[in-house]
Amino acid sequence: MKRILVVVVALTSIPLLTLSLVWYWFTPHKHPTVKLAEKGDVQAMYLVGVAYITARGGGIIQHPNVADSIFWLRKASEKGHRGAMWTISGLGIPDEEKVMWLKKGAELGSGACMTELANGYLHQNLGLPKDIGAYVYWEGRRSEIDMKAYGLTPEEVQQRLQTGEKNLCDQLKYHGPVRPLP
Repeated sequence: MKRILVVVVALTSIPLLTLSLVWYWFTPHKHPTVKLAEKGDVQAMYLVGVAYITARGGGIIQHPNVADSIFWLRKASEKGHRGAMWTISGLGIPDEEKVMWLKKGAELGSGACMTELANGYLHQNLGLPKDIGAYVYWEGRRSEIDMKAYGLTPEEVQQRLQTGEKNLCDQLKYHGPVRPLP
């Protein structure tokens, strides 16, 4: 009797197992990172956005798609992710939006955003006017972040910023105000 029960269980289990495997194989599954992004996780939104612009997507997505990348990076940027703000600025969005994200990222302390803004003002990129004062300001802010990261005291940072600003203005032959533009 036990042998018959074992044979019956085995015979009924094989088709169920096969059916389960076939269902699993052919049913699309979302990567856990995508599920987290859909639930509002900011870092996951950023990762999904970056995955859509890379060749393989790190296993998160199946096919690269710039429009989907912009969608997720914009959502992450709206929630304050500085890396997303910098990354989206390199994609196919209007210059006004690029500048908006770069300014927000720079104001939140992103050195990459500060560098992009500074270069935009220096080289008239992104539809920005040439403004040496704004260039010097954003370069100084980025340098300040770097110096603090190296562990310099506030006094050393302030001294080096003043010296660096003066040297940069002299090098560029600029003697106007140093400030960000609105």
